[in-house]
Amino acid sequence: MAKTPTAEDSGGLPEALQSVDDQLQLEVVEALRGADNLRERLQHALQSGAPSVSELAYAIKSRVKEDYKAIEKIRDRRFGSRNRDPKPAYCAMDLTDLVGVRIVTLYRLDVFEILEVLLETIERDQSESAVFVKNSISEVVIYSTNPTGDVQDFPRRVCAFFDSRGFSDVTRIEEKPSNYTSIHIVIRGRGKYRDEYREIPVEIQIRTALEDVWGQIEHSLKYKRRTLSGSGGEAVEHSRIATTLSHLGALKTMIDGIAQYADQIKLQIDEQEPDIRAATSKSAEEIGGRLASLTDIPQNLRSELALLVDKSNLTLSKMDRSVSFRVRKLREISTSISEKYEEIISSNQLKPRSLRELKYICEMHRALIHYQIGNLTYREGDDLRIALELYSSLEKLFPRRSIVIYRLAKALASAGARTKSIEKFRYLIDHLDDDPLPTDHWIRSAAPRMLGVLLWEEAISIRSAMTPVGSENRRSLAMISEAIRVTEFAFLANVGDDPLSESDTSEKVRAANNILYYLLEYLSWGGRPKAGLDDSRVRELLLNIGEGSDRGFLSLATAETARRAYAFLKDADRELAAAECVMRFAASDRTPRSMLVRDAIRAAERVIVEARRKKP
Repeated sequence: MAKTPTAEDSGGLPEALQSVDDQLQLEVVEALRGADNLRERLQHALQSGAPSVSELAYAIKSRVKEDYKAIEKIRDRRFGSRNRDPKPAYCAMDLTDLVGVRIVTLYRLDVFEILEVLLETIERDQSESAVFVKNSISEVVIYSTNPTGDVQDFPRRVCAFFDSRGFSDVTRIEEKPSNYTSIHIVIRGRGKYRDEYREIPVEIQIRTALEDVWGQIEHSLKYKRRTLSGSGGEAVEHSRIATTLSHLGALKTMIDGIAQYADQIKLQIDEQEPDIRAATSKSAEEIGGRLASLTDIPQNLRSELALLVDKSNLTLSKMDRSVSFRVRKLREISTSISEKYEEIISSNQLKPRSLRELKYICEMHRALIHYQIGNLTYREGDDLRIALELYSSLEKLFPRRSIVIYRLAKALASAGARTKSIEKFRYLIDHLDDDPLPTDHWIRSAAPRMLGVLLWEEAISIRSAMTPVGSENRRSLAMISEAIRVTEFAFLANVGDDPLSESDTSEKVRAANNILYYLLEYLSWGGRPKAGLDDSRVRELLLNIGEGSDRGFLSLATAETARRAYAFLKDADRELAAAECVMRFAASDRTPRSMLVRDAIRAAERVIVEARRKKP
């Protein structure tokens, strides 16, 4: 903080202090008022939240720019240099780093999680006294040694991160001749001076520990070069520094390679977490196993939480109990899970990772409970809304967890928000490779299959609202074609099954059934047969849904699709056999029937009646 007395302290300024330098000093002192308070508030803000930025970072450093350094920088900008044009009007108000915060990470890949939490911290409090000024990020610069040749495409990925959050107009990638690498965010904060808050510019730097070490070495050499400039017999020393700088460039190349190698080690270490995430069951991905990994939570509390989960699963499976009984019990269990979560976090000092994982476990299962209640009550009441709120909140905390986006998209579909659900599924499928899920994870098939269902429903909706001609007909055909295309991804995925599915058929069979159904719709709507959308494909898909197998068709849905396919192929005998199979499934199924099931039964009945009429 400034050491020069202010005008108030001295009781007025003598005329001798009206020189340019003295005026600069006063400007800087004025600009720095409240900066020390802002620095303290920033430290507190970065330590708040679960997890906080400080918990995720390797180290956090902060400083208030010293007055003489601020003056030196203003002079430098005013008079320019070899690499910078002069700016005669540059003043203290143009400084963007009066307060500086440096967030140091252990790995480069830690940056993305820290940025998520940092932006959440910035946006958390938008009041007039908040530490960060609302919507005040004015610049994001990603300094890179090799922005186009980075093996991990790191600069572009960071740029894309900010672009996706609405900062594309202030974000840029820049290559510095000095090999400097870091991320700089310029924002404004509020520091208290006397009885009011003042807005003060803050520069937040994010870099790895290795980059920080290199930066400190480079900075010390830069300072040494300045102290030698203008002295008399320093030619030999300048030569030594030039040699050292070339070595520093070589050191930077090695550091960049080490950083990328360290990230590969981190990815291998982190594979354990995705493995846990990927092991799913009927209760938000193997809750028992996930809880067992949280060793800083007492065993008795983990057991109590696991017992609540088991109770909810048991209640869901009690088909002999009334819906009202099951709904009441499930809501009680949801409340108990929430209370148990609060008890655990208030009475235990948890590691940041454990705290996040515990929140994920509890809120995912509560969301699942309310989603299932919504289905049990045919979407009456507020339960689907609660499920959507929980899933949406989890998506903000865990934006790269595919299972969260998948459950949110399904809940949106159940709530009737088909367009939003389609958007979520499209986003999920486009970003599946960003989530280190195992290649055989069920979601790689379930997500495109569900998107296909929604696209088909949308196509049906379009056709039901118009005469099937013209542009609307082309739109419905395009949509059903997309449904076929994305469901092909599900069919080829060769993965396991969604553990929450109540279907007796596998993901592969369901995908094949849906492709065949959409293909029949496409052809019946006047779509032109072409490779992959013709009679031969119909016959091929029939084999995949059970034709000719020992077990035959495995569900009413596959039997009905087969019946339609045989009708399309004009194979009356097999159409009749499939219709009889539909009726057998209908006779044994006591669950409430959807409109599609009722339509399938009526169609099968018509085929059977017609066959009997023709029989001699």
